[in-house]
Amino acid sequence: MGVLIFSLSLTGLTMNNTRQFNILVWNIRGINSQAKWDAIRAKIAESSCQVLCLQETKRELFDSLYLKKFCPKHLNCFAFSPSVGASGGIITIWNGKIFDGIVVHSNGYYVTMKFVNKLDRTAFHLSNVYGPSQAEAKMGFITWLLNTDSDDLDDWIIAGDFILYRSIDDRKNQVETSMKCSYLTISSLLLIELNSLLMADPSPGVICSLTLC
Repeated sequence: MGVLIFSLSLTGLTMNNTRQFNILVWNIRGINSQAKWDAIRAKIAESSCQVLCLQETKRELFDSLYLKKFCPKHLNCFAFSPSVGASGGIITIWNGKIFDGIVVHSNGYYVTMKFVNKLDRTAFHLSNVYGPSQAEAKMGFITWLLNTDSDDLDDWIIAGDFILYRSIDDRKNQVETSMKCSYLTISSLLLIELNSLLMADPSPGVICSLTLC
């Protein structure tokens, strides 16, 4: 997965009160090196993001001191799901001066946050996802998606690496079952799939825009 940067416009309760925020989403494939820290910091600066979603961190523990290795001071709050050994791991990091963040749900393949804009209290939910690679675990992941009642959430964004293949060329093995799961999930949830809607082949630094009213 390349780097995905998208802009989120939140329309407040008063007219003409719209603010735009950038969210950076990246499967980092391991975060335990200086090269990765430098790359993340550079992409944060480039994107001017206020929320950062990383997948496949391959790290069991995060604290504020470790965050300083790759995050500027304004990204000062975080929630994470640890890796299992050197496999998986998710972290969502945000600007605590702009958003109040509350963990709604968390497990090995997602962290769902409720973010509330401190300026006008508009809210949205964000699920940072790293899907399981094992075939038997995929169905549990799909079941979670299908059973999630989005009516209980405010505007809901699901971002990350689902490890579900959309093309026969993505991966020769596991393709047929994974493609069926992918189409079923997107169709059942009536999701807007940014990759299909806005880009055929995601490249680093692509910017997508969403407006939540």
